[in-house]
Amino acid sequence: MTRGVIGILCFAVAACSGPAPVADDAGGIVVDIPDGGTPDTDASIDGGAVTCGMSISINGWGQLPDPCLPRCSAATRDAVAACGDESCRWAAWAADETPAVLVQTYAGPLGVSCAGDGTAYPCFAWQTYSCQADTCPAEYEAWANCRAEGSICTELETALTTCNQASAEFAPCVTTRLAQCYPE
Repeated sequence: MTRGVIGILCFAVAACSGPAPVADDAGGIVVDIPDGGTPDTDASIDGGAVTCGMSISINGWGQLPDPCLPRCSAATRDAVAACGDESCRWAAWAADETPAVLVQTYAGPLGVSCAGDGTAYPCFAWQTYSCQADTCPAEYEAWANCRAEGSICTELETALTTCNQASAEFAPCVTTRLAQCYPE
């Protein structure tokens, strides 16, 4: 993985103390939901979100469908790019007014928004998960199943990170899919 892509990943999924998924490892590769939970899929998003499409894949975490994108505004992209620290980036994402949507998945509808919250995943986390699942499906499935059980999965997380870093497909996938969170 090139240094530029690592910088993008660290920038996009840097560890933080916000309400949204955050990175567990120093490389910024694995995104995690605080407290081992998942967004509440029974709650309505913004008073009743629209289902924008289906993200069903053989590995269980497909990329966001085109009708669900972008989830952040161009103004948010510019504000995030101008930030010098993580708290500024999270504030910019949280201030984004692009409405959350529901994405139909194999497990039922899941929310996605720019910054994420208790009812939605951040766009960048969703897209990163999808690249991990596409690039290293066995390692992703083992890690995701472990996390779904509420376990601390350090060895599986390390295996997933190692696989992603060794894959020539991972960096281009993440670069492309993270860019899709914003308008062209």
